[in-house]
Amino acid sequence: MEIAFEALIGLRLFSDRPVEALQHGEHRGRRLGGRFEFRDYRFYTPGDDLRRVDWNVYARTDRVVVKQFYLDAQLPVLLLWDVSRSMAVGEPSPFERGRQLCEAVGFLALHHGERVTAYALRGGSVEGFSAQSLEQFPLLRRWLEERSPATATALGSDLRLIAARERQRGIAVLLSDLFDLEGAEGGLRALLATGYAPAVVHLLPPEVLEPDPPESVELEDAETGRSRPIRWDADARLAYRQQLEVFLNRARRFCRRRGIRYALVRTDSPLRSVLLSELRAAGILIESPR
Repeated sequence: MEIAFEALIGLRLFSDRPVEALQHGEHRGRRLGGRFEFRDYRFYTPGDDLRRVDWNVYARTDRVVVKQFYLDAQLPVLLLWDVSRSMAVGEPSPFERGRQLCEAVGFLALHHGERVTAYALRGGSVEGFSAQSLEQFPLLRRWLEERSPATATALGSDLRLIAARERQRGIAVLLSDLFDLEGAEGGLRALLATGYAPAVVHLLPPEVLEPDPPESVELEDAETGRSRPIRWDADARLAYRQQLEVFLNRARRFCRRRGIRYALVRTDSPLRSVLLSELRAAGILIESPR
């Protein structure tokens, strides 16, 4: 890691959605009946806990009412790490930067009492590991370190599979180069439909954002192995920049229209800058209330 975890403690994942209160955490839950944050009054009905009767209201109004509270909830956090072979291209690679960000965001979520499930999206199959306490973070970290790049990209089917498995409301952070953009769009729609609030960390290496090959070069598809020679002249550079801009604009526009938080991250940006600046600017991470 390029950053001490202690430097992250003032941050947390942003969530504006109430979650199911299955275990105690630091986010407001949807169920009533807790003892943490006052919500409202309602009239007493037989069987209510007398300890929740507000006797001051009764003394003033002669009405018997009980207090209702929000129950703090453990927020489900999904880390959706694209490990397709294209993610291994570049220096540093999106694969490696994605792993580091999964570690950092996973640490933050566990520090704030959330439940973290990391998924490796392998192109038609997924592997997962869950941690529910900070004491389990070393196990999560070891699991992430043991993953290796897969072969193909199939973000649509992978994300839909996860959406079918994970039925609670929470946050889902996709870390990907989005080279299967159409599949990613379909998968993100499926997550939205389940009640998850997705965020996208779009990881691209400098070799993609600012390529500088020799004038004659042979390009190879990282996933299929197919190659073709091209001449990297002024026309090729202009066409590439135009296509890259179309690709980036489509990703940004899709996320903006659906309220999905989006951050474009260069993999050669220092990890500290990515976490404390870029992900904060995108609203994926926010200051944690003290």
